[in-house]
Amino acid sequence: MRKLISAFLIIILLAITGEAFCSPVSAVGGFTKENVDLSLVSDKKGNIIYDKKASWNLTAANKTNVDLAVEVLNVIKDSNGAVVWSNTQNIVIPAKTVQVTGISAEPLKYGIYTIDVTLTGTFGKIEKSGGFSCMKKNMVSNDFMGTQTHFIWSGRDYADYNLPLITDSGFGVVRDHIEWAQIDVSSENGIPSNVVEFVDKIHASGQKLILNIGNSHPLYDNGGLPVSSEALLAYRNLCTYVAERFKGKVYAYEIWNEPDYFDAFTNGISNTGTQYCEVLKTAYSAINAADKDALVFGGAITAIGYTSLGLDNAALDYMQEMLAAGAANYMDVFSFHPYANTGYYFDENVRTTLNPENQIALARQTLDSAGAKDIPIWITEIGTSSYDNENKGYTELEQAVNLQRMVMIAKTEHSVLGMSVYNHREKGTDPSDFEQNFGIINSDYTAKPACVGLSFLNDFLVDAEFVEKVTDGNQKYYRFKDKYDESDIFAFWTTGGKTDMLALTQNDKESVNVIARTLFYPNTHIAYVYDMYGNEISGQSITVGEEPVYIKCSSREINPKVNVKNGHVSVSGKIKDESGFVTVVVYKNILDRREIVYVKQVCAENSHGYNAEFDISGNDLYGICVYDGKQSQSFINNSPYDISVELYNENGRIESMEKIKNVDTVTASLEIKDTTENGGSLAFFGVLYGDDGTLAEARKSDIQWRDDKTGESSAVFEIKDITKVKEFKLMLWDNHLRPIINSITVK
Repeated sequence: MRKLISAFLIIILLAITGEAFCSPVSAVGGFTKENVDLSLVSDKKGNIIYDKKASWNLTAANKTNVDLAVEVLNVIKDSNGAVVWSNTQNIVIPAKTVQVTGISAEPLKYGIYTIDVTLTGTFGKIEKSGGFSCMKKNMVSNDFMGTQTHFIWSGRDYADYNLPLITDSGFGVVRDHIEWAQIDVSSENGIPSNVVEFVDKIHASGQKLILNIGNSHPLYDNGGLPVSSEALLAYRNLCTYVAERFKGKVYAYEIWNEPDYFDAFTNGISNTGTQYCEVLKTAYSAINAADKDALVFGGAITAIGYTSLGLDNAALDYMQEMLAAGAANYMDVFSFHPYANTGYYFDENVRTTLNPENQIALARQTLDSAGAKDIPIWITEIGTSSYDNENKGYTELEQAVNLQRMVMIAKTEHSVLGMSVYNHREKGTDPSDFEQNFGIINSDYTAKPACVGLSFLNDFLVDAEFVEKVTDGNQKYYRFKDKYDESDIFAFWTTGGKTDMLALTQNDKESVNVIARTLFYPNTHIAYVYDMYGNEISGQSITVGEEPVYIKCSSREINPKVNVKNGHVSVSGKIKDESGFVTVVVYKNILDRREIVYVKQVCAENSHGYNAEFDISGNDLYGICVYDGKQSQSFINNSPYDISVELYNENGRIESMEKIKNVDTVTASLEIKDTTENGGSLAFFGVLYGDDGTLAEARKSDIQWRDDKTGESSAVFEIKDITKVKEFKLMLWDNHLRPIINSITVK
């Protein structure tokens, strides 16, 4: 079980100059709107705030010979234009002085905001404005959720700005593409350097990379799909070259992009599903030979229609033809793009027949009918353009709603491994251009409502498994089960522009049920209600509209309590399993990276209770995560992993801290064998603690798996002052920081 509690205030300056929205009525010489700057305070480009407290600086240059008395009116408005906070303050700017006034607002909800600042004095009025967003910061990535980037077209700063936002939003997967024509397979450095750098940074940040490979090359088959023997050989060489260069850094290669969309990606030259199957076969054998651990995604086709509804069935015909030619033998995953850009919400069958839910069902049915029941699905593109073209497009709010509903829809089909939101960042700034407005952040890196909502949802549903979908009149809900803490999770909304009421009622029953628009939950549980941005909603009667409302029913015992007093923090709670254990991790956020400042595995007592205490300092932002591994000692002894851990220096094995010298190099080594088919991402941690129990140093190392399902990992520590080190702890966690073994302690 993972709980994230964000606390404390971060003050990190990033100057973003606001624009003046009107000219001053009059001016005192030397003091005009050009001498006033509004700088928002944020730890990310795009003015994204994670602690619900907005801060900004008002910089005013008084070039006159007199002191100026200024009234400052600060107003914060939400995305609907409603005032959510305001204050007035009076300041004096001394003559010939540049004065910086720091201003901060009360805690805000998650959402999109604007700041309007009005200065009034003898000079008249000066107005400044700026925008910011407040959203949840994720500490763990959701491997089901991906987003699309475009590093091939971007400068080197693209990764520096984009990737931290992607990581903080909880996206565990990045999809991008590599252009065939830009690769020189005859050169040792034949891949553009910005692409290489971005792939390396994605790998280092922990995201999985889906790399779309190919698209037209003017030298082969007139820029169409490679069908000639010469073009197929060249494409094979391309796949081999790229897979060898990025071995171990790419999760999956997607072969071509929308090959059925002839005008866009095959230079207007039509091709068949049979021809695409040959391309897929060529790529599959090349990539497997170069990097056997990388998956191959086949298909990548456009929206699949229903002929019975009179829709274009070209994509379906194309899919059926490639499968009939044997494409299932040359792919690990089938991918497609179930867009439904009709101007309405995705799941309303009355208003749109080309909805993604039907498309996913049809894709699954088509695969099964072709004998490919074991082939899973990845939705590698899905999105909504928030363009404004004579009111034919979606609003930004509708975009956010559509994408949240799409997450529910994608999770209804168990064979869907994930979905990638197209696009992460806007391609341009023209609000009337359909293609430029798919982004969930704007071109200036400011967030749109979709980004705020998905940041919450990526965390909320990270461990959720689909149970059922129910339609009750105008009201719909999707039900999930958290596979680790067994909480019941619901997503509710209405259709047709209507609103409804949902009652929350406790009873003495053991199960959670929805009956006649009432959610009943046991007295032993707590019902947490959230809006689509992750803001908690209070009350026992909830208004449900077209914007999703989320409810999590959890046992009271699994919710940690955090108390903070004078820099001393205690984390306590209960778990279900007697003598089980939890892991408590504390992160300190430094710009675009996270530093572990405290980590401890705590065994529960006979009362099922646990407690961890630590001290913090300063005004930094900390994230506190509590993980319930739900593993008793007896379970761990029967773990599917055979594990050997060793701590040693140049003199050999270390069995106690007495064997460690001052100014010593200590290596923590792990050998592991997976006795099942699990494999997966595991993390090996070595942690040093000081005399007072505080963390002195922590190092993380991934498991390097071999072909025989054995693996190894190591972490090296430089001990500079042994008097400051009390004990060593070695830990093994999965990729969600759930403990696999009890921590091994060397004292």
